[in-house]
Amino acid sequence: MGSGASRTSNSLLKDVEWKWQSNENPFSEESAEWEPYSDLENLIIERALKHKQQRAFLDGYIIDLE
Repeated sequence: MGSGASRTSNSLLKDVEWKWQSNENPFSEESAEWEPYSDLENLIIERALKHKQQRAFLDGYIIDLE
């Protein structure tokens, strides 16, 4: 059973890579700089979307999925 969950998790991570804007001031006119979320954070976001949740929670941050 654990390997089935692992396979599902791995298949989610193969297709999607979420990123966050890492500029010191994200509202400035400079070009956007993007950093990838970790594999675990990507998995949390993808599971929230799959379960039609409105938000994903990552280490004290809230990602609005609407």
